[in-house]
Amino acid sequence: MLFFIVPDIVAETTPLDRPGEYEVKAAFIYNFARFTEWKSSNHADSDSTFSIGVIGREPFGPILENTFQNKTIHEHPVKIKRAQNLQELIPCQIIFISESEQSHFEKILPLLAHRQILTIADFPGFAESGGMIELRVEENRVRFVINQKEAKEAGLKINSKLLNLAQKVITQ
Repeated sequence: MLFFIVPDIVAETTPLDRPGEYEVKAAFIYNFARFTEWKSSNHADSDSTFSIGVIGREPFGPILENTFQNKTIHEHPVKIKRAQNLQELIPCQIIFISESEQSHFEKILPLLAHRQILTIADFPGFAESGGMIELRVEENRVRFVINQKEAKEAGLKINSKLLNLAQKVITQ
């Protein structure tokens, strides 16, 4: 069962009780990883890591590490990598493209084309422009758009439960 919707805030909650935007987005990334299949794995053995890369000025701080602490993805421990150079992140299974890279993400995506790397960003137009998952905040809720066409072309299979929860699925 998938749980993605952050409950509406009720009167008795305080701002400290509510997860922040990037805590929710980190939880989404965790679930995207859990419900995506990589056809051929970069994991040669059970000791290898599942890597999540962040390129550009990243907004998460320690939130990603906290979210993935003591968790595994497809039976592999998770490692968070940050870089300003995309080449350092090519071995990752997921790359989050920071909003600071929005002005030249159209140069980034071709470098990742046909690699089994799930690309995620939270700036407008990402999924429609060839990214795989775009996170959006609408009405104080985090929602997402999936570009299934791009994911399939990269050899990734996104679980149908996840597709059903998407605000929009791009298939062509």
